[in-house]
Amino acid sequence: MDKPKILSGFRDSLPSDMIERNRLIEKIRETFELFGFDPIETPSLEYYSTLAGKEGGDSEMLMYNFEDLGKRHVGLIYDLTVPVSRMIATNPEIAMPFKRYQIQRVWRADRPQKGRYREFHQCDVDIFGDEDVTADAEIVTVISSALSNIGFENFVININSREILDAILTHFSVADDKKRNVIIEIDKLDKIGADGVTKELDKIGVSNGSEIIDLLSFEGTSEEKLEKFTSVLSGDEAGANALAQVARIIKLAKLGGAKVTFDPSLARGQSYYTGPVFEAKLTDIKFGSIAGGGRYDKLVGIFSGREIPAVGASLGFDRILAAMKEIGISSSCLSVADVYILHFGESTLEYSLRVASKIRESGINVITGYGNKKMKWQMKHAVSKGVKAIVIIGEDEVSGNSVTIKDTNTREQKTITFDELSSEMEKICK
Repeated sequence: MDKPKILSGFRDSLPSDMIERNRLIEKIRETFELFGFDPIETPSLEYYSTLAGKEGGDSEMLMYNFEDLGKRHVGLIYDLTVPVSRMIATNPEIAMPFKRYQIQRVWRADRPQKGRYREFHQCDVDIFGDEDVTADAEIVTVISSALSNIGFENFVININSREILDAILTHFSVADDKKRNVIIEIDKLDKIGADGVTKELDKIGVSNGSEIIDLLSFEGTSEEKLEKFTSVLSGDEAGANALAQVARIIKLAKLGGAKVTFDPSLARGQSYYTGPVFEAKLTDIKFGSIAGGGRYDKLVGIFSGREIPAVGASLGFDRILAAMKEIGISSSCLSVADVYILHFGESTLEYSLRVASKIRESGINVITGYGNKKMKWQMKHAVSKGVKAIVIIGEDEVSGNSVTIKDTNTREQKTITFDELSSEMEKICK
């Protein structure tokens, strides 16, 4: 019989992994709801025609798609933006503006690498029905707040606009029918560098690619970059307006405490973006993007026939987990339990259950040992769980209406009365 194997790019999540993941999800959820975003969920499977041709770049090639038993061509969702746009279109009763967040699994048949899997979570936050840049600024602010809440200190959210990129490409006489592919290549700057992107641009017929990359790589403060590009695009009304929009988003986001800067080289490969785009990166380690998004005013209209402005961003959940481990801000909990109760079998079982119930009334998680196991086994099991306190109940504790508590952090052990139990457990566990 063949040994069972797990598919490449997929993984099992053991309790220590799931505890960390659940706590991270809760921090992200808390931040999204702090800004008034409401939760939704959409199906993991959509019609292939719903998903195909919406994102651009390599994503469609990486989609898991197949014919189901009903002979329907379906696909596993590769992001949450296309499904929510379909949902908005098929639920016209939703009041606008609509602020939504969504935390779900998505799938991409990508090459597995550090912090990147073929099945992973995305945490999206979006505003539908508001075309003002205050909505863009709020998305940037909520992403910045989420990253700070998670525990990151050294990060920045880069911001640009598709309209700025379009104006720059026009400035360098790039044909309209080549612009989409040029933006996809520019999006690879971090991966293959300026020379690599220049070579790729040359392949698609853009001979002045090095000039484009040189301009996009201009260094300076946000103000200096904005001034430089305002000068370059002075004759392009759309480009000038886009620069003014980006400047206002940066100003408003900074008022909300966001760590944001202007990056004219930021492209974001997805074809559905129509205006400002953003991407969060860590500044203390080289790790790539951990969050990204932008404005996509035309995507909902593909499904509904009516344009609904939209802006949003996604936190790269699994990349964030990997980054947390790398910089040392992740926890290493082995169990959700705070307390482990050891007892000696039938003669102490009923009292042990009373003690467990009393502790749980304080909202403290408890494991009760199994009475048919020896005390040495129970102690070893308790230590393996990494609990904060071990409660020992023998016949003396039963007759004395008391418990013996061992604080696993200080290693102090003492006997207290049943009535003192709640306050003592809160001191150790809360």
